Amino acid sequence: MKYSDLIADFLKKQGVSFVFDFTGGMIAGLEDSISRLAGINCLPMKHEQAAGFAAEGYARSGKNFGVAISTSGPGATNLITAIGNCYFDSTPALFITGQVNSKELRSSKKIRQNGFQELDIVDMVKGITKYSKLILEPNDILYELEKSLFLMKSDRPGPILLDIPFNVQSSEVDTGKLKNFIISDKNKKNQKAESLLLSDFSKLSELLERSKAPVVLFGNGIKISKTKNKLKDF
Repeated sequence: MKYSDLIADFLKKQGVSFVFDFTGGMIAGLEDSISRLAGINCLPMKHEQAAGFAAEGYARSGKNFGVAISTSGPGATNLITAIGNCYFDSTPALFITGQVNSKELRSSKKIRQNGFQELDIVDMVKGITKYSKLILEPNDILYELEKSLFLMKSDRPGPILLDIPFNVQSSEVDTGKLKNFIISDKNKKNQKAESLLLSDFSKLSELLERSKAPVVLFGNGIKISKTKNKLKDF
């Protein structure tokens, strides 16, 4: 079993039915693994941006978190708009980009690229993801997938990006060396949302009592926290 098979199997076990993609060389290994696994399907799109927005729509429908995959370089950058949308709208989605072989990665930022369409997509999306990571060690893949799922759904949901070199995807799995992500008390504490103070509610109550025509502006957090009925009561 290759690590691309492990990724496909992991997604299937999480209940993901569809992975949205636009075919490219550096992600071909994962596409092949998903296509060979029953119960999960790659849905080819006309463009990587379309794949990103399809993954967002899938997540917003409430079925599960969305997944979009693309090749390296411009293929990866075409996902950025959808990633940004997921970030601002608190939408849980996993974006997996293929990367050039590890040995082809540039050793210095003074050169533009070493491998064909090599691009540091991780740095580009750090400001609009909850977590982004270039995975160079094959045995870290399961750990990073589990960690990504935890971070994606904890506190305020959002997008994750994992960048995986082609040779890492195609490596044979060494089950004895696989690492797992442990959800410790520290992890839970770091993801705990801040609570509103009782004084904040008191101030809100005073403002409402003095208001003649109060206006309430609410967003996607109402849906995420499943408090639509409470809003109606209010």
